[in-house]
Amino acid sequence: MAKNTKAPFKKRVGRLLRRGVIISALMRFADFICKAARNSFAASILLSYDKAEECAESSLAGSIAQSLGSSESVGFRKVKHRIASALENSFIISSVGKLSSTLLTMSLASYGVFAFSFGFYVVATYLLKKYSFAHEVSLASLITGIAFIALSFVLFMSKKSLAQAISDSAIMRFVFFDVLSLRSVTLDYAASCPATAGISVSFIFGMVCGTVSIFVPAEYVLLAIAALIAIHAVTVSPEAGVIGVCLLLPFLPTMALAGLMCLVMFSCLVKFLCGKRVIKLSLIDLPVFLFAILTLFGGIFTRSSSSAKKMLLMICFMMAYFVIKNLIRSRALLKKCLSAIAFSGAIVSIYGIIENFIGTPSVIWQDMADFGEIKGRVVSTFANPNVLGEYLIIVIPITVALAITSKSIKERFAFACGATFDVFCLVLTWSRGAWVGFAVATVVFLLLADKRCLTAGILLLPPTAVAISLSDSISNRIASIFSHSDTSSSYRLGIWKGVWRMLSDVSPYGIGIGEGAFAAVYPSYALHGIETAPHSHSLYLQILTELGISGAVIFSVFLFILVQMNLSHIASPDSKSGKMVEVGIFCGLIAFLVQGVTDYVWYNYRIFLMFWITVGLSVGAVLMSKNALDESSEEFFC
Repeated sequence: MAKNTKAPFKKRVGRLLRRGVIISALMRFADFICKAARNSFAASILLSYDKAEECAESSLAGSIAQSLGSSESVGFRKVKHRIASALENSFIISSVGKLSSTLLTMSLASYGVFAFSFGFYVVATYLLKKYSFAHEVSLASLITGIAFIALSFVLFMSKKSLAQAISDSAIMRFVFFDVLSLRSVTLDYAASCPATAGISVSFIFGMVCGTVSIFVPAEYVLLAIAALIAIHAVTVSPEAGVIGVCLLLPFLPTMALAGLMCLVMFSCLVKFLCGKRVIKLSLIDLPVFLFAILTLFGGIFTRSSSSAKKMLLMICFMMAYFVIKNLIRSRALLKKCLSAIAFSGAIVSIYGIIENFIGTPSVIWQDMADFGEIKGRVVSTFANPNVLGEYLIIVIPITVALAITSKSIKERFAFACGATFDVFCLVLTWSRGAWVGFAVATVVFLLLADKRCLTAGILLLPPTAVAISLSDSISNRIASIFSHSDTSSSYRLGIWKGVWRMLSDVSPYGIGIGEGAFAAVYPSYALHGIETAPHSHSLYLQILTELGISGAVIFSVFLFILVQMNLSHIASPDSKSGKMVEVGIFCGLIAFLVQGVTDYVWYNYRIFLMFWITVGLSVGAVLMSKNALDESSEEFFC
């Protein structure tokens, strides 16, 4: 029987399209542009990171750094061994381990006793406070108590232990092991043990937790218990904490994120001292470290006492770069972090879209005289539409890259839908700076990804232009970028002029970081009518103002090495497997930095953290590909 040599339908259609006159001409044009870009003088500089790294490694400072990073002295190994032994044999660590094992082997019926006891005392406390003492009580506490009483009856009917229930649940295994990358060894061992009962302890603990609702709402008690569980999970696996930060960044307050990052850093330090994690050194670490040192000095030597708090938060969030860069050692973990960012970005975008059509978009940041036809600007989980735009332009290229590289059709569809929601929400922010950043990132993405992507981009350009021209609101907003008639543009220009006058008297090390330091100096140089401004409305002017020439130079060196590092690796043959993902992360950073020309994009702490997380993911992905590290999660999540 003759074999069926007929090509699949998709390949035949693709071959037919490529043979078309228009498509083939565009493919040749795209190939010409790519070759011209690669052979340009700028490319010879931007694609020479490997040579620069070799020179740095051969220098005296580089050799010392490499010797410290790659090898350890006998004395240091002995110190690490002693610290590791002390930590692993300490009373706290051993007690937490025993408690964790006990909780896993405890029967669900025992948890049912806790749920019933907790719910009963919450309801009793609610009724006493409301009817006996006439206190105002949150209805949420009553609902929480009733819900736990109902849950207890479901748990009473199970004879499994908690470990057995989690092990048999596909959803729970997906969350704990596929998403958070926790190890399953401990759980599997606990699941093989018979369930134990702890009726008395469960009832007393439920009673205590329920009685606490006299002083705080019952839902806060549950949040405290959930926080303790999360702390234990992050202590066991700092990678789970990184994924959690990527997922929860748009929703948690700043101080909660700072606490979570401190916990992740502490967990990484403990793992390093125990020999379960390694530290990788690279050329880009030097300017980041120096910039962090300058930020530290900028919080100490400043014109305002309020700079100290901002300095501590900024350094804490900058440490996210070093943590993530050193933890990213597998494509599986990289994809989980990026998927968490894409998922939370989709939720933020959906919320923003609902806000536009059902809620009431904000008009605070809108010039109603020039843009009265705009209903309002959405802010979603952020307090400002420009801040939301800064977040989305990082997320969109990452989501698009995941949609292109995903092997599963379901995943591709999910990421494509997420990217569509993100773009739609970006439009509804009406942030012109974010639009410009997104446009530049789109061009860079098409140039770096593939000549087929560039061809598709050229084909989509006319219908995109037609769609924009059909919307008067969008076309007017885009046209206003090139004019200074609206108050927002004139306000920015006035601030820039005042800041430029101020720079002549700024020391080489700046005035110090924070709004307090800026407010103490800027009014003396401001134009009439613009004496009050929280910042310079430009990332680069703000760095120059706060940290002076030295800070601006170090940050410029950091950006040059970052661009050089990414472009060199993307253009190399070694990057084929992970090229598209690296392009997506890099283009998110490009979009953010372009918007930074007209906005101080570090003003919001969460966005500041998002930037350094993305930088850490970008550098970690490049180093992982260069070193060909692709371990399975079971080898290093311990």
